[in-house]
Amino acid sequence: MLGIDPAQIVQNIYSNSELSSEHKENSEIGLPKEDVLNQLNLIGVPSQFIELLAGKIDEELGSEILHITKEDFLLIFSNWIEEFQNADEGSYYNDSFADLCNASQLSDSRPDLSGTYSQGDSPKSRFTALGEITNTGYGGQSPVKKLKESNSMELCNSKLATEIANYKTYYQKSLSENERLQQTLDVKDKDFKATVDELEQLKKQYKMMKLTNDNLNADIDHMNEIREASRKKDLRIKELEHELKSVNEDCERAWERANTLSAEKNQLISDLEEERSRNIVLRQEMTIDRQEMANQMKDLRVDCEGHRQNLEDEKVRCAQVVKESEARCREVEEYKARVSELEEKMHDSGEVIYFAPEECSRQKNLQDELECSKDYKHFQFEELQSLKKKLDKESRKAEIALKDKQEGEEVIARLERELKSVRAMTQAQKMPEPVVSKVEVATVSIQTSPMKELKKEQPKRLSEQPPTKTQNRSLVRYPVLSTIFALWCALLSILILMISNWEGPIIDYSCPTLSATIH
Repeated sequence: MLGIDPAQIVQNIYSNSELSSEHKENSEIGLPKEDVLNQLNLIGVPSQFIELLAGKIDEELGSEILHITKEDFLLIFSNWIEEFQNADEGSYYNDSFADLCNASQLSDSRPDLSGTYSQGDSPKSRFTALGEITNTGYGGQSPVKKLKESNSMELCNSKLATEIANYKTYYQKSLSENERLQQTLDVKDKDFKATVDELEQLKKQYKMMKLTNDNLNADIDHMNEIREASRKKDLRIKELEHELKSVNEDCERAWERANTLSAEKNQLISDLEEERSRNIVLRQEMTIDRQEMANQMKDLRVDCEGHRQNLEDEKVRCAQVVKESEARCREVEEYKARVSELEEKMHDSGEVIYFAPEECSRQKNLQDELECSKDYKHFQFEELQSLKKKLDKESRKAEIALKDKQEGEEVIARLERELKSVRAMTQAQKMPEPVVSKVEVATVSIQTSPMKELKKEQPKRLSEQPPTKTQNRSLVRYPVLSTIFALWCALLSILILMISNWEGPIIDYSCPTLSATIH
């Protein structure tokens, strides 16, 4: 830059010792914009240039900025000086820059007022520090050094004349520029009014278009909702059709099951009627069997009493036989003693003794009685054995009847379960069900079975022998009578075992009667 060093000027402004300590403490955020512009005024920059620079600062940084840093101000100030320097010759900015350089202390190449340079000085080295500058006149500043009165007056007059001419020229240019701007403003004002009217029309059209767009969007949303609802309804219809199909299939299967159950119910009713008739017959047979059982029990009691009396008589006779055998043993001992005495006498005398058996009526009677007692005992033992076999047979029959009772109870339980299931199915399908009481079901015979098991077991039962009356006896239905009969059979079997195992004392009846014949 010819004659001006912006960096040095900015450095002098920011390092001026006349600034307050408050501004030095806020050096990071910069100096106030007003203080910077006042420093330029103190240097000698005219007010119109300061206003232009202030407008440049507002244009670059914004009008709301109150503080400006050193770097920002240096950049703006350098660009501002370059605009003046690069202006065309004879233009307003070029003339103003020349006036600025002549009227202020920005230039460091201004010649000395005395017309001579000091030794070793040059235009570039003649720069006055800001601290040496004082305000000495209107619109500018002059060096502090003392000047001659004449030169200073001429200089002031020339400065004033130059400034007045510049102001006149600037005023004329400003007037022409103002007229031109006024014309342009009128044209722009008309264009602005037309634009405002057009803008109002466009706003109205925009509102109408926006309203139409909102209505169309609402209609589109409504159509989308209707379409979505229709799609959901279609899906729901398909699901309902599928469910209806499955329900129809279930209904068909249910009707088939109902028909099957109805047939089974009818069959069960017929089976129950048959079983009821059988039950009546069985009741009659049970009554007859009960009477026969009572008669048999009476006969058994009579036989038992007879056997008991015979047993007592046999015990008495056995006691008598024991006594007679003991007496006979004593007689044998006596005979043996006599024989030993006779042998001694024979040995002493040398005689020979011959013994000849003699028949004794008493001995014959004892042998006959013994044989009779043995035959009677054998006969009684055989009779007891037959009675024991009969009792064993009756006990086996009772066990068979007990098993038949258990099977009958199981059959009754199964029939009750099937009847409950049939009732449940009939109630679920609202069908009439037969009224069958539990008493009728409980009176079913022991050997009855459900319809399915009856069909399966019917061929087997035909091949087997028909059950006897003892198998159909209803002792199981009378637990007290069956218990008494079982106890009676057990006591009778114990008695038979005791009689069969008792043989009495072993008696030797083979001792012959001694008859001594001494020759």
